[in-house]
Amino acid sequence: MLNELKQLFKDRHSLGYMNPVYKDIFCSENNITEREFRRLVSVLRKEGMAVVSNSKDCGYWLTSKEFIKKSEIEKEQAIIMVAETYKRIKNLRAMIKPVEALLSPEDLQIKLFDTKGHRMTY
Repeated sequence: MLNELKQLFKDRHSLGYMNPVYKDIFCSENNITEREFRRLVSVLRKEGMAVVSNSKDCGYWLTSKEFIKKSEIEKEQAIIMVAETYKRIKNLRAMIKPVEALLSPEDLQIKLFDTKGHRMTY
């Protein structure tokens, strides 16, 4: 499913903001949940694809440095996404702060495993 979504974004790359991939349509056509769609988009972003979305407009689209230079709306949409993401990060930090204050530095050495079973420390 990841490759199908990646290809769909690439096929629409030349259209950017004006021709987004709609979550509801993709989910319906591919029989996946919205949560799975968002997970797939997250994977693509982590792989380096510049997939833009925000709370103001519906859809997800691929952009590039060239699009952002050429199109004011493309730039505006990218700025909105980045600003919203930073706001979420700030809110998450505020949410954990009271609990984090109760823990020692040693407690905060959280050990998790990556998908290959390797230990990661945060």
